[in-house]
Amino acid sequence: TDREREAIHGVHYGGVRITADALNGYRDALPNAVHLAGYGNTLFGVLMELADDPRLALDYFPHGDRVHFRLIAAAEPAANGVPWPPRDAVAGSRGRLLFHRFDESCLLLNVIERDEAEWVRAPAHAGARGYTALGLRDPGPPEQAGSRLRIGLY
Repeated sequence: TDREREAIHGVHYGGVRITADALNGYRDALPNAVHLAGYGNTLFGVLMELADDPRLALDYFPHGDRVHFRLIAAAEPAANGVPWPPRDAVAGSRGRLLFHRFDESCLLLNVIERDEAEWVRAPAHAGARGYTALGLRDPGPPEQAGSRLRIGLY
């Protein structure tokens, strides 16, 4: 009911990919809630959105300096399907995610993800809250992967 929808004050979207259009639609359906999506996995954790405004894209940002990302340019893959050695994607283009995780519980180097993304700068006010690194815009599987991928919670 309208009353029940107005009583919801916060929604976190995580676990499966969501589009900016879908999230904007949910904002309209639940007008009193803060709507934030997260992107991540069990190896590098979760990157969050920093604002709940109408979206043209979904932008996710790492907090602090424990996770570092690179975007690898498309290249002829080796036999295992991974472009090696990695070359950084040029500004404004999508690239495959490669990350390093540095913290007391884990050291992971040169982990290549399936997903691709674009770089995006954090809003100016975010630096004071520990969001100083470049973020990822619209991460997701490469388009050429098509229906071969299993999508869902796993």
